[in-house]
Amino acid sequence: ARAPGNSPVFRIGGWSTVRQGMTWLQRKLEDRFNSNNVPKNGIVLSPPAPHNGTIQALLDIWEGDDTSGFEAECPVGAMTVALGLQLMHSRKSALPLDGVAITSEFRHQSIFQSTDTLAKIVTGYDYQSAVTEAETEQSQFEVRMPVGRSWHEVSFLEVLESGWPLFGLLDLAARVGQSSGHLFERVDMHGDEYHFPLRLARPPCQLEPWLGGAKAADGPEV
Repeated sequence: ARAPGNSPVFRIGGWSTVRQGMTWLQRKLEDRFNSNNVPKNGIVLSPPAPHNGTIQALLDIWEGDDTSGFEAECPVGAMTVALGLQLMHSRKSALPLDGVAITSEFRHQSIFQSTDTLAKIVTGYDYQSAVTEAETEQSQFEVRMPVGRSWHEVSFLEVLESGWPLFGLLDLAARVGQSSGHLFERVDMHGDEYHFPLRLARPPCQLEPWLGGAKAADGPEV
């Protein structure tokens, strides 16, 4: 993928540079999680870390710039960046590797949305209509955002061939959530705090059939 000249990613070297940075970040997050050494004040990106400048600039872009063009520029990269940055610095708690926050993001399908895009979606969300629909169908009400076009447009094989560490970060996110024990969200209602259990997230996913051969054995090894 090539970042156009007016893209925020162009300012930090393009998507190839970002991919290298996210691959490095995945390894750093894995090391922190496996060693059970997660500092409460966050994961410090400082020299001699080879990609600290890229990741810090990317975090600033993700939290403050218009990132609406990311999905069109590099769909796999947009999802990887969203997930990696949320694991490094949760927008809910500002903590790294926060199992409750990351599970909540998945549950509400907001994990792949940038802060700017999510704010726009929330502003236009018709809460009352959603509650009414749930009551009419006698189903449990949950706030769920659009998961994003990238999730539906990118195939399983394309992610594997892209070189982006999306599946590695998804695996890490699952382990972080699982290791956090009993998960619940705090919701304030009329001055009282209520705890609601977080059920496991189940984002819609359908692996595309392998079209390269007549037999399953001819397909790619995963």
